[in-house]
Amino acid sequence: MNLFEYADSRQVTTDIKLKVIGSGSSGNCTYIEHGDDKILVDAGISRRRIIKALEEIDVELDEISAIFVTHAHSDHIQHLPMLLKHHDFKVFSTMDTFEYHSFPSDLVNDFQPVTFDKDSQFNSLIVKTRKSSHDIRGSVVYFFDNGQKQIGVVTDLGQITRKIGDEINRSDILMLETNYDPQMLKNGRYPFHLKKRINSAFGHLSNFDALKTIQLTNPPKMHTVLCSHLSKDNNHIDLAVDTLKLGLKPDRKLQRINIEPTFRDRPTDMYIA
Repeated sequence: MNLFEYADSRQVTTDIKLKVIGSGSSGNCTYIEHGDDKILVDAGISRRRIIKALEEIDVELDEISAIFVTHAHSDHIQHLPMLLKHHDFKVFSTMDTFEYHSFPSDLVNDFQPVTFDKDSQFNSLIVKTRKSSHDIRGSVVYFFDNGQKQIGVVTDLGQITRKIGDEINRSDILMLETNYDPQMLKNGRYPFHLKKRINSAFGHLSNFDALKTIQLTNPPKMHTVLCSHLSKDNNHIDLAVDTLKLGLKPDRKLQRINIEPTFRDRPTDMYIA
């Protein structure tokens, strides 16, 4: 008897794919794919740019089934109204984010609330929502897990909590904030109050914070880290990438990790967990 004749004819993939459409203070949006599930994290990039980035991988915007919003700062939601006017996406966020004054809640037809530090099932993915320390109510980071592989989108936070660190340790690909170089921030043109905010526990992670995060969490499966949300004024792509590469080089277990940049003005390649 041929046992394979009873197998489901559908192809089931264990790959989770990630493509960063844009990352930085001017706008943030990330594409994630797992089988037939195609989602966006944040909508701070124009609809035109999102369509163009998806065309590179033969995906249409109407194939997107949901948008997961990390928080209500404008660089993460400023183009959400235009997307919702043309497409009927499910929108996931915390209630604090949904109720924030700048959030276009009146345009959302299918709102799905997420809860701090709780896991939920979205079709073929487990979505892990972890509270992040940022200077706005309702801010979270997300991890997407298919039972075998996991990717994390960890930006806009001033410190790594133990709960976030535990999920970083389980991840294969990590989009990790490397917002600023401390010396460039110190000597830069920003006013003191803004420097203090960025450098606080509710601000952003520096290149060295990101390096320390990888060293302390020591993720055994991780093969790629994407340096993300780089400041235009207080960082350089090469500086962020080199800080992590050189810092991980002495550790044989961590030097295997591929360090890659993300960009404000163009998408990355597709990365596969």
